[in-house]
Amino acid sequence: MSLREAKKERARADLVQAAAELFEARGFDATRVADIAARAQLSHTTIHNHFAGKDGLATEWIRARADRVFEACADEAEQSPLRPALRRSLRAWCDALEADAPWLRQFWQRCRIGPLVTEATGATRLVRAAQQRGDLRRDLPPEQLGGLLMAALVGATGEWLNADASADGLSAHAQRALDLVLDGARRRNERVRPNVS
Repeated sequence: MSLREAKKERARADLVQAAAELFEARGFDATRVADIAARAQLSHTTIHNHFAGKDGLATEWIRARADRVFEACADEAEQSPLRPALRRSLRAWCDALEADAPWLRQFWQRCRIGPLVTEATGATRLVRAAQQRGDLRRDLPPEQLGGLLMAALVGATGEWLNADASADGLSAHAQRALDLVLDGARRRNERVRPNVS
């Protein structure tokens, strides 16, 4: 990566971090783009060079965190069964999002899911590792299955955030969605057993 590219990535990361901190402190609707730029010590124009305003910043924060769920357990999945590794990573995602739920609910009401499920690099890497271990079918493209895992996680999160009162926490809700995708991706002729965790 060139120095210029590294500088751009650093600016993007600083903007996303500053936005998340302000969204948490003030709420999504009350945070202005100018406040984010000031917090990140970057110009107002820099935000618009990298993101589509506040919505783009929030979308990137969620997408990157969701992808880290899968990235965090990809190395572990090369050595151990897929589901326990995924459950451990999923807990960190759920804990963070449950803490940020107030501002995320404001954002999610107008969120478009498409940008959230693109670039599922961590999920794709996890699927490749699980396929090589024999945990998942090898006849499915890892990019497609990785995208489905990301879509399941983001979709379950959105359902949970939009619910007035959830009977269970985000972790249980998201795990059911991921299990549904993973059950369909099992090796052929493998019997689906009830989930006991």
